[in-house]
Amino acid sequence: MYASGARQYLLQRLRFFVFCALLISQILIQYWPDPVLQFIGGLVSFLAWAIALLGADRTSVMLSLVLVVFGTVIFASMGTDLLTALAAFGENSAILLLMVLVPLVGILIEEGGYSEALAELAESFTHPVYLFGFAQILVYSIGSVLLNASIALVWTVVAPIATRMGKRPEDVLVPCLPRSYNATLLWTPASPAMAVALSLTGASWTSVVRAGFVTSLFALAIAMLVEVGGPALRPVERRASHGEDDSGGAGDGSSAEAHGLSGEDSGPPRCGNSPDSPHGLGNIPSSTGDRLPHPTAWKKAGALATGLASFLAAVVVLQHLGQNVYQAIVLCIALTLVVWGSLIGKSKAIWKSSLEYFSKKLPGLSSQFLLMTTAGFIGTALQRAISSGLAGIPFALTLAKPVFTLAGSLLVWLLSTLGIHPLIGMTIVHSVIAPFTAAFSPSHVSMTL
Repeated sequence: MYASGARQYLLQRLRFFVFCALLISQILIQYWPDPVLQFIGGLVSFLAWAIALLGADRTSVMLSLVLVVFGTVIFASMGTDLLTALAAFGENSAILLLMVLVPLVGILIEEGGYSEALAELAESFTHPVYLFGFAQILVYSIGSVLLNASIALVWTVVAPIATRMGKRPEDVLVPCLPRSYNATLLWTPASPAMAVALSLTGASWTSVVRAGFVTSLFALAIAMLVEVGGPALRPVERRASHGEDDSGGAGDGSSAEAHGLSGEDSGPPRCGNSPDSPHGLGNIPSSTGDRLPHPTAWKKAGALATGLASFLAAVVVLQHLGQNVYQAIVLCIALTLVVWGSLIGKSKAIWKSSLEYFSKKLPGLSSQFLLMTTAGFIGTALQRAISSGLAGIPFALTLAKPVFTLAGSLLVWLLSTLGIHPLIGMTIVHSVIAPFTAAFSPSHVSMTL
């Protein structure tokens, strides 16, 4: 048992150092895109892929191995030398900078006590429709910076309110949070999906943000409309006797135990909140405990909104000044941790939490590292194989813009439903349709993906 534990510890440390080396190499490549450095970064990405095989989930491992075998056959059929093929693992690795570094902003939200402020504001909503809408707006706005970490954060804020309302948190939040977060990915400059699409097509973020933002608003509306008449928006019927609601609880949070939703069993993993906190659902104040004064909650919520908006604005300005999305994100995260941390007087705690994040969280991201390095390998192989196009496809894809848009979008969707990560699917589909995109603008191709 001791030998097994030591082996696991060594593997975890090895993943940590290799993954850190990949991130550092990708940051260097963004600022000094030298061919030699890019080649070295590709080989580091291959090493990270091999190490990630030992820590990723089984589904990701099987998918990666199948795609890598397929890509290897393509490279071999074209006579590509081994080192060039291995370097292809680094083609999509820059996206890991967003996946790994952006969640660091969540440390500021925890240390600044903003989740408590949001929880206090959520107490104002007494109808499921309003609570659903509040959760939508929260994950949509916070997700524009924190990405998928916003789902866990908003769950810890809203789940206790839903429980005290007499609703099952999963009935309200499971249909709400993922759909609202996905809508955010259509426009935010921090979106991995947006970064991949823009990287593949060469389009600028400013050329797609208007279409993406409008489309995201439609997605938000549809997310609520499809729940009309369902349990998410259905009013709670309260019993007249004993002050009990229809869930069997007393309306004071005791229904959480009735549904098995209290303590460690409540909802998904928390983001930035300790699962061992005395409140059971992260660092969220209870309805009768040390709640923030309402005016203070509004001030903190306003400060949070200002901070998130400033982060996005800085990313946009830096891109406008000529930096790519990865350069802008890396610089904005560093500045945000320094400036925001100083403003709330928690600089030391934030840097300590950041170091703990890398030490403890990074080795557990094997699946993400595995899939993104795989995407670069298979995408490069396909792009080289069909650079001259496929017979019979040009006419179908260039027949009309709606035909091209539907074909490209449905291909990404189909690959996703088959279990292929959407970012890998986007890379594969772009490799297929790239020879036939001359009739369309890069921004249109990006939004199609």
